[in-house]
Amino acid sequence: MKLYRPIGQKELDLINESGYKEFPPRLEWQPIFYPVLYKEYARQIASEWNTEDEFSGYVGYVLEFEVNDDYIKQFDVQSAGGKQHKEYWIPAKILTEFNSNIIGLIKVIEKHENPKRKEDIKMKKLLVVVDMQNDFITGALGSKQAQAIVPYVKAKVEQFNKEGHKVLFTRDTHFENYLSTQEGKNLPVPHCVKGTDGHLIAKELNAEGCEVFDKLSFGSIELAKRIAELAKSCDEIELCGLCTDICVVSNALILKAQLPETKVVVDAKACAGVSEESHNAALLTMKMCQVEVR
Repeated sequence: MKLYRPIGQKELDLINESGYKEFPPRLEWQPIFYPVLYKEYARQIASEWNTEDEFSGYVGYVLEFEVNDDYIKQFDVQSAGGKQHKEYWIPAKILTEFNSNIIGLIKVIEKHENPKRKEDIKMKKLLVVVDMQNDFITGALGSKQAQAIVPYVKAKVEQFNKEGHKVLFTRDTHFENYLSTQEGKNLPVPHCVKGTDGHLIAKELNAEGCEVFDKLSFGSIELAKRIAELAKSCDEIELCGLCTDICVVSNALILKAQLPETKVVVDAKACAGVSEESHNAALLTMKMCQVEVR
């Protein structure tokens, strides 16, 4: 039997994650799953209700899918008012069973938008400023290249804050036992030791009011998890900072693996590497892994 369902953007994103094979679990306040019998009814809801609903992203879609006839006939057709306002009431607790009786893929056959609402929706971004700390700029591992990008990073932080986007700073973090660690043995230069001036973010960048994340390694799984939480309401994650060829590249690739459908961007002008050659090599590596380099 052919059925229809009107949905918003968030539900479509979840259906996309399943490969258009199943509907996502209902939320706590959604005890019933409502597929409808007529396309016109689904269109009415998608165009008149979803396009006015913030939770739907002010966009409505009409889906079409087939369900096993023998399975669906156990449910009574319910009337929601008009002649074409016919629907099934499927208990949320058996949605997995319902999904297993879908034949083929779920199809998007119509999209409805609210032009006025669409103009009001601005892209939300997250800026991750990587390790812009004193020891990497003017201290133990400082460089002219790092000093040169400070004005670019400062301007970018100010722009993101002015536009109402989220900004997160990371700090490379070590302790007094640094020289006995794996990193310390390979790079025997104590730096960014917690509690020292070198561990602090450069004062020019004004991190006040922004979240600061202390990471204990080049690339941080815990950082990726935290960014994944922040990025739930974001369309784009942008990285800048130090060093392009160590902490920027490692965290950009971890983020791309953690959030494959989220746009990850690196601003080359606001990054610096250990050398120009390794900086460019890291940018190429990220580009090859579908991180957008600007």
